[in-house]
Amino acid sequence: MNDCTYSTKIIAFDLDDTLYQEIDFVMSGYRAVSRFVEQEYGYANAFAVLSDAYSKHQNPFDALALAMKPTDINIDRLVDIYRNHKPEISLSRATEATLQYLQGEDAVLCLITDGRSTTQRNKIEALGLTRFFDDENISISEEIGVEKTDRLPFDNVMKRFPEARQFYYIGDNTAKDFFWPNRLKWTTICIEDHGQNIHPQVFTGDRMHNPQIIVDSVFDVPSIILD
Repeated sequence: MNDCTYSTKIIAFDLDDTLYQEIDFVMSGYRAVSRFVEQEYGYANAFAVLSDAYSKHQNPFDALALAMKPTDINIDRLVDIYRNHKPEISLSRATEATLQYLQGEDAVLCLITDGRSTTQRNKIEALGLTRFFDDENISISEEIGVEKTDRLPFDNVMKRFPEARQFYYIGDNTAKDFFWPNRLKWTTICIEDHGQNIHPQVFTGDRMHNPQIIVDSVFDVPSIILD
């Protein structure tokens, strides 16, 4: 939906750890790397090494190189496989139902995410998000040249829909998701971490970095926005 009136709600989402759990992408990437390592080097324990190093907050690829010595592996090649693989990820039923419901309301759905273009586009494809987000309403930091710590991606949304007066941003990362939408007078909503998120949530910082509303699940978003 691109037609916009004063009453239209512009609802922008973060991607990682908001619409799906980013740890699923990480493990999918490790599986892709492991398949390559087993085929190329005959080493069958790569996934265990990578996931164990991740759980210990170590560099997984350095740990794998150490575990495979004296075999000389190309770490840059493995990182490239990780970043550019076609991920095995999916939307939860709650997230899919939420997006379907919002799509049927007087709302425009947007996506504002940081990351590399190929990596994020692969995630978007795997999750089937083009069913809900028109391509012109998808903003990826590498494609526009700035991250969410800059106001540009949010300004772009406001310029695209100048008639709208209600803007929402739904994210998870208190370090960078909410500062600019707060400054721009958007309503900010945080999906609470239940122990799986990649980045920690800290709600004790300055108020501009804190969300205005914290919800248990993305499933709670429509009741807040459409109440």
